[in-house]
Amino acid sequence: MLAYNCTQLITRPTRIIDHSATFLDHIYTNNIKMPVQPGIILSDLSDHLPTFVMIKSTCLKKKHSFITLRHNYKNLDRSTFLQEIKDALDMLPVNNGNLCQVVDNIHSIFNDTMQKHTPLQPLSTNRRKLLNKPWITQALYKSIKEKNKIYRSLVKNGFENKVKFAHYKRYRNQLTHLLVLSKKEYYQSQFLIARNDSAKTWKLINTLLPGRTKGTFHPSQFNPSLIWRMQSKSCRYSKYLK
Repeated sequence: MLAYNCTQLITRPTRIIDHSATFLDHIYTNNIKMPVQPGIILSDLSDHLPTFVMIKSTCLKKKHSFITLRHNYKNLDRSTFLQEIKDALDMLPVNNGNLCQVVDNIHSIFNDTMQKHTPLQPLSTNRRKLLNKPWITQALYKSIKEKNKIYRSLVKNGFENKVKFAHYKRYRNQLTHLLVLSKKEYYQSQFLIARNDSAKTWKLINTLLPGRTKGTFHPSQFNPSLIWRMQSKSCRYSKYLK
């Protein structure tokens, strides 16, 4: 590849098992002046670690993305929170029959106290993805993080600890089983709820179907031998039905 002025960007092994570490996944470039940042992702999606390269370019247009916010309840003290609301409500002036103003004041007090004790924070990418998978509970999410933590530790140590590797495989298999079971139970309950609503039922069915690929189809993509086999099968089926 050097004869064609191509430089390898990935410089570490990408397939690491208990007895070997091989260098199989490559990314090449013929422009060494372009600022790039290659890397390897420590993930057990397959037996090969995923590789990537980030290219800094000013030609790409930034897409407007919606930021999902959620209250952070990590440091919430319920007693202090309720006491502040109570003190603020006691200090409210008494309005002469203006019920709308009273409701607005109560709503403002609650929102201000809520923002003080549980500030809104943007969700991480992983948390946003989990919102599209409601069958993944908080306990399963913690188990996924623990599995990934164990896997990263194994990769860094070269799978030398046989006991830990066996523990990881048991943990991964059990977690996969629980994820499948949780997803099955979730959709069973959703189909039961939507049993009298055809629109909701079809919406659930579409979420289970694989995504459709968009693109232009050209007649040259037809395989004549495939068409002939399909026609011959249809002829045999029609003869059988006669």
